[in-house]
Amino acid sequence: TPPRRYVAGEESALVHWLDDNASLPQYRPQRPHILRISHGATLVDNAETCAQVGLIARHGAAWFRSIGTPASPGSTLVSVSGALARPSVLEVALGTPLRSILSAAGAEEEPSAVLLGGYGGTWIDASALDTPYANEKLAPLGSSVGAGVIVVLGRAGCGIVESQRIVRWMANESARQCGPCAFGLPALAEDLAHLATPSRDALAAYERLAERCAVIDGRGACRHPDGVVRFVRSALKVFARDIDTGMAKWALQMTPHDQWDYDGVNEMILADLTIDGKQVPALVHFDRNGLAYVLNRATGELIAANKYDPAVNWTTGVDMNPSSPNYGRPTVVAKYA
Repeated sequence: TPPRRYVAGEESALVHWLDDNASLPQYRPQRPHILRISHGATLVDNAETCAQVGLIARHGAAWFRSIGTPASPGSTLVSVSGALARPSVLEVALGTPLRSILSAAGAEEEPSAVLLGGYGGTWIDASALDTPYANEKLAPLGSSVGAGVIVVLGRAGCGIVESQRIVRWMANESARQCGPCAFGLPALAEDLAHLATPSRDALAAYERLAERCAVIDGRGACRHPDGVVRFVRSALKVFARDIDTGMAKWALQMTPHDQWDYDGVNEMILADLTIDGKQVPALVHFDRNGLAYVLNRATGELIAANKYDPAVNWTTGVDMNPSSPNYGRPTVVAKYA
């Protein structure tokens, strides 16, 4: 039995182990590359592929193409885990909407995000859950079917915390036979840790992550570090900030021009609320300006803003018209302006 390590499942590591060597990925600068046991060429395939070939031989290509998409025909196995009733392995037609796959697995109705392709794959935002599960449809999102693994991040989960945990695990599972794995991956995990906890070093950590990803990408002895870089880049684009600009995905200035030094340091409460019959990942904030705010924490949409104390007299309320230039801003009573 091969060692139970992540990189031991890489094809060249498996063949190397079968040839009475250590189960380490082998350097292959050019692909395709013929793998060998002793002097004989070796074909490495997975059980699902072999099963599909057998069914095509028995029933024909037209039968196989009767489901799926023209570019991605047939069905595939999908392993679904994370925030759902129970981990599942499902057979689905390629092109099935992601939302339908999650529903069949008993996942949360409105998750924060999903990870496609396993730990070397990419995060996609929950707003893209109606995308068909096929490479040609996922490509515009920078994603792919990959290893056929979907991990669901629940509404209460923190994407940066979860990403940091995964990158730390991937660093520990590396073969440590090249610089990018031995030094680069632990450094990525450390930088993500700065983002996952309150720190004055957060902006510098973003800058370091961008630099490290550029240095690591394509320079490993195998593709393990490339997968981690792809994963990290997707995490920082989906969760809160964009790796390219460091800019927040959304923001709301609660008291513009801040005439009374309202600092807005009160707690931000994360709650999953039922609004108009739908579950909404919400952020609730009772500000020092006397107004209570409810926002969709995934999109930044302002859902409600009301006085929580009737004694508040400096404003008549917040403009809730999305087409108004003053949308989201409180209307100040003239004598207090």
